Amino acid sequence: MHERFAKVIEPASGDAKLLAAIDPERLPRHIAVIMDGNGRWAKMRGKPRIFGHKAGAESVRSILDTCARLKIEALTLYAFSTENWKRPKAEVTGLMSMLKRYIRSEMAEVASNNIRFQAIGNIAGLSDTVQKELAWATDRPHRGKHWHHIERRPELRRPGRDPRSVSAIGARADRSRRSA
Repeated sequence: MHERFAKVIEPASGDAKLLAAIDPERLPRHIAVIMDGNGRWAKMRGKPRIFGHKAGAESVRSILDTCARLKIEALTLYAFSTENWKRPKAEVTGLMSMLKRYIRSEMAEVASNNIRFQAIGNIAGLSDTVQKELAWATDRPHRGKHWHHIERRPELRRPGRDPRSVSAIGARADRSRRSA
């Protein structure tokens, strides 16, 4: 496992020590992340909310890369709940524009990491242009079992939030566990 991090972690660094302490057999098979608080993060820094959403989207690259290196079988990133439709129209439009832009700009990286993009669940509320981008990404050829998706998880409840169904725009990398 350590060789998969050789290009991104300096030997003898704090990160290298943390990596050495990881027992690959004890890693979870599936990790789910609720990407929440990006707007508040930006506001605390005197920036517009969309600035925080962009920073959150940038963190997805690192999350996907790390999970791929650790051979995590499934990663789900929940990034848009049904509550998000209540946000100002300009913010929702900005989020959807960002989604379309990231789909186009990241597909080469997704393909190079052997990740298959797939949209599942209820995407009917998304604009036609967003749905077309998702269809384009879903229809692209892939070489492996990894995949990104949009998912609807009625059982997902966030503390202090409306417990209604959550529509999530996210990523899922799925593969059978292999020995390191």
